[in-house]
Amino acid sequence: QQFIETPYRSDATLSALLLTLRDDTLLSVAADLTSENEFIHTSEVKQWRSFGKKPGKVPVVFSLLAR
Repeated sequence: QQFIETPYRSDATLSALLLTLRDDTLLSVAADLTSENEFIHTSEVKQWRSFGKKPGKVPVVFSLLAR
């Protein structure tokens, strides 16, 4: 599953995903693509919960893979 959200809702979307997805679901966040601040990270939801990084108000592509 892949989807995008408006930039001002990126942090809220990530927070909602971390609250609702299973621990073993793979979550990929690709933020601010094509800029010098580009950020792409993929890990299980349980690792994301302790990661602490939020994308901020930038365009984000979210990808999910349930195991």
